[in-house]
Amino acid sequence: MRTSTWLQRFLVVMTLPALVSAVPLLPGLPIMFAAHRAPQGMALERVGQIGGITGAMAVSGGYAYVGAGCRVIVFDVSSPSNPIPVGQTGVLGDLVRGIDLAPGYAYVAASQAGLRIIEVTDPEHPTEVGAIEVTGGAYDVAVADAYGYVAAGGGGLRVISIADPSEPEEVNALAMPVNVHRIAVAGDYAFLAARNVLSGSVRMIDITNPLQLHEESSFSTQVSDVDVAGDYVYTVGYWGDGYLRVFLITDPSTPHEVGSLQVGAEADAVAVAGGYAYVTEWGFGHSCSRLHTISVANPTNPVEVGQVSLPGSGCVIVHDITVLGELVYLAVYDMGLQIATVHEPMAPSVIGMYVTPQSIAAAEVVGTHAYLTDSQGLWVVSVASPANPTVMGFRDIQGGGEDIAVRGQYAYVATCLDGLWILSVLDPDQPTPVGHIDFGTCITAVEVAGEYAYAVDDDGLRVISIANPAHPREISLYDAPYGISDIAAAGEHVYVISYDTLHVISVADPAHPAEIGHCETVDDGKGLAVAGHLAYVADGESGLRVISVSDPSQPVEIGLHPTLGSARSVAVADNYVFVWDTDALHVLLAADPSHPIEVGSYEAEGGGSAEVVVVGEHVYVARFSRGLTILHASYQPDGAVTLGSGVTTDVPLDDAVIITFAQPMITGTISYASIPDPGGWQETWGGSTALTLTHNTFYTATLYSFAVLDGQTSEGRSIVSFSASFMTIGAEKAYLPLACRNH
Repeated sequence: MRTSTWLQRFLVVMTLPALVSAVPLLPGLPIMFAAHRAPQGMALERVGQIGGITGAMAVSGGYAYVGAGCRVIVFDVSSPSNPIPVGQTGVLGDLVRGIDLAPGYAYVAASQAGLRIIEVTDPEHPTEVGAIEVTGGAYDVAVADAYGYVAAGGGGLRVISIADPSEPEEVNALAMPVNVHRIAVAGDYAFLAARNVLSGSVRMIDITNPLQLHEESSFSTQVSDVDVAGDYVYTVGYWGDGYLRVFLITDPSTPHEVGSLQVGAEADAVAVAGGYAYVTEWGFGHSCSRLHTISVANPTNPVEVGQVSLPGSGCVIVHDITVLGELVYLAVYDMGLQIATVHEPMAPSVIGMYVTPQSIAAAEVVGTHAYLTDSQGLWVVSVASPANPTVMGFRDIQGGGEDIAVRGQYAYVATCLDGLWILSVLDPDQPTPVGHIDFGTCITAVEVAGEYAYAVDDDGLRVISIANPAHPREISLYDAPYGISDIAAAGEHVYVISYDTLHVISVADPAHPAEIGHCETVDDGKGLAVAGHLAYVADGESGLRVISVSDPSQPVEIGLHPTLGSARSVAVADNYVFVWDTDALHVLLAADPSHPIEVGSYEAEGGGSAEVVVVGEHVYVARFSRGLTILHASYQPDGAVTLGSGVTTDVPLDDAVIITFAQPMITGTISYASIPDPGGWQETWGGSTALTLTHNTFYTATLYSFAVLDGQTSEGRSIVSFSASFMTIGAEKAYLPLACRNH
């Protein structure tokens, strides 16, 4: 006999109430099936965050305000050699790109999260007091008088009134055919650094009357940053044009170049003070990033007088630079806050720095510790308090970490420049290298199972014995398909995803790995997780694919769930699958793997790739430039079934059934059923979240199980079934065990 789909679902939902009917019922005790860990929705709430790229900075009054990922950290820099974090904002919604200060406030350009206004009268407790969306996004900000001038990317220049910081208001805008990414304000003019794909320019805007803007002039130059001192504009260039250029603006209508100096392949940032221009260079090779001290006493003939390499593993990019007296403050993309002294301009030196996890490439969570790799090395972060993740230990690794696996007391870190490192994390405050093996290749992924580590590089899949962690040794090299993006190991099999194919490799004989099966996945697979006899593939634009590997020699796709964005990574916990795409984290219920159902999501700012780890009630999302975000997952039903009388025993025979939904519904999509079924159902909606059902008279002394089987929310999501049980009046006849009933 073939059971209809709705009846199959109903029988599953009703399993528990049916069992309950076989035991005595206690008067007054409600039986609510929705409390069971069966199909139900999931809510995700951000509870903690740490790290992210250093994207902006401003300094005043002994404090540095530094953009770290999607928040601002306040540092006490009264001792420049030892900057100390003393306060931080909450998460501001998107990457911090620019900061400017005015008495009592920090004005923060937070990319697509707009302009955020932070009260900083108490630096230890910076508090957001105002915010405004910005057309095109907010990528830099300069404050003058009662206005904030925002470099808004494709939105041009936006003028925001900040007369009342709690109620910022856009009062003017100037559209431009270019992307505006940096801004400097001096006197009656705003100077905008703008660029398109192959060209750049500086736009000079008259802001004498902020309500009546007009472009005074512009001049073409490759420009990554701009500063103004006296009658001169200083720019630095990018994409092979690593020049400091000086423009004379005594006649604002006809600015012209009067001097230049090449500082390297590409220059990032510039600040001018006291007759010197301080320029940061980004180039190629180890320790390739430098701070240059350039005399501009004669602006027509800038002369370099000193330079210093900036600390960091490889090249680092400086996003912002500020000069106060003899100190230069640098916001360094992958190396946090750095402070240099230029007391001797011919011999600048870095004297202080503070680094947090930056561009996170991989994450693993074990117990109360998160292990993160970024371009600098391995970080150990305590997540014992998820709302307050705290760095415990750090170990510098040449070239940084591409991937990580943690087993027992060891962390296995794959690097692109320095092979595979094995570190003891027995003391999380001091991760200690114990073993190392290098193949002269870029290792992009690593997995560990038993006494073997499996490492992926351009040569294929390497099987490495780690029986003695101090002396890892290669057992074999398998010529695996090129372009492996992720790896998983289970039992005697290693699973790899390469472009549009899942490959199953037997490692029963570690010295002779061999592919025994594969399954094409149509799109470009990015992420992989294996649980039991199922492999879950984050398959790019196609979404999530579920592949049965119960027979590893013949993997077969059994389920597909499309996602709105491009699926990049996947994690599995119990019957729930967590899929990261470029738009959001999606939670799918896969109790039936052939038909995964979305039961929750978390909208994320900025898009991009991420790695997802699930431990207990928390989901850890490592998002490269945005650091590590910690979400709390709470299971909740999509609704509840109650009765008009408010009781669950001695229910009146004509009592109405009331369904209350957690979200607005499309009213014509609801399906429900009752066992037994009194028939005669009539629906009355109260708005789009409450449905009252009347019916033919209930039977006396009868246990009813009622379930909502399906429905669509107003956003188009299918709800997950929920149910309730109740006993009608006359229940005293039902208190005897079923075997003793007299009929």
